[in-house]
Amino acid sequence: MEDLERLKRSLGNYDYSLEMMNDPLPESERLFRSPFPMYHELPKEELKHYICADFAYSQKKWADWTGIAIGSVPVKKPDRLFYREAFKVKLKSNEIVDLLVKKCVQYRPRRLGIESTMYDSIHYMLDMKFKEYEVEHRVPIRPEVVLIPHKKGQMSKADKIDASLGAFVREQRALFRPDMGELFNQMEFFNKY
Repeated sequence: MEDLERLKRSLGNYDYSLEMMNDPLPESERLFRSPFPMYHELPKEELKHYICADFAYSQKKWADWTGIAIGSVPVKKPDRLFYREAFKVKLKSNEIVDLLVKKCVQYRPRRLGIESTMYDSIHYMLDMKFKEYEVEHRVPIRPEVVLIPHKKGQMSKADKIDASLGAFVREQRALFRPDMGELFNQMEFFNKY
């Protein structure tokens, strides 16, 4: 046992975890640590819903994925965020717009958060799709669009996630459905550096 401790000190946490534990990311460098707070049933009270989309700039094989998250917050006591859906897609911009409109019809969110640089390129399509649906069904579905600033170099992606979602998860105020295995896997291996 002493030999392993000595080896861990000489290799460092990362290399020891990689070489000896067959784990590519040591526990100490993970932004999120399992077990994640979960819910099995939504509260019976009134909820307000939110959708957030982090667009990828390409659909190519090597490109990042577009991430979409949908959460609900109790109206009377907004102290918890219940993640209803969180998924990734590789779709063209017009297909993502169709998907967002579909999710807005399904959840009727108060706000739709979209990164500002991507919104500039899709807002005409999004406005048109909302208008088409509203005219055809005579029901307003357009949520308030909140532009999420994209400022390169100001704050790392890990710091942004840690300051927002990370704080809610650590305080057990962001709750997830138990069947969100792919999300849990991404969260567990998200490096904070």
